[in-house]
Amino acid sequence: PLLREFLEGQLAAELSPAELASAHLRVAGAAEAEDWLVACRHYLAGDDQDSVVRLLDRSVLTAVGTGAWGQAAEIVAALRGATAAPDVQVILAMEEIEEGRLTDAIARLEAIDRRSLSPQARALVRHGLLRAHWMNGDLARGDAIVQEVLQDDGTPQLFRGLAGAHRLIATPDGNQDLGEMIET
Repeated sequence: PLLREFLEGQLAAELSPAELASAHLRVAGAAEAEDWLVACRHYLAGDDQDSVVRLLDRSVLTAVGTGAWGQAAEIVAALRGATAAPDVQVILAMEEIEEGRLTDAIARLEAIDRRSLSPQARALVRHGLLRAHWMNGDLARGDAIVQEVLQDDGTPQLFRGLAGAHRLIATPDGNQDLGEMIET
């Protein structure tokens, strides 16, 4: 961190704000294919919010799957008003889930109109809802979401597998609805 801060100070002293922003954008472009987090940070520093949102949208599956949603949420927090994209809302909801704000996460995710989303985005929203309801102890609603996932022909296989795993965790044979388990 000290070396980075020193180098940033040197660049800021030697370059105009426009030159520094341009340098950040060049680094972001070069990093985009290899490290979406680095690229997002440099796009932010270069004041290219559209590219940040585009890259977050493209990388949300990686962020959720690798647990990097916390870092992604920090990037979202640095955006100025560009947080309406459904994938960005999923990142924010994952942070709320991790912080135990399950009601907030559920409300955020339920507010997203899933009918207009791509299959992957729909699956991400459902994954967040399933996780939040599961952690909140609402197994009946969790089972309803599992049913949505499994009945949606567009659901990517990864999310079908996760939904099936939730069902297997809840029931040894994988056939009993989670809601029925609550009643018995």
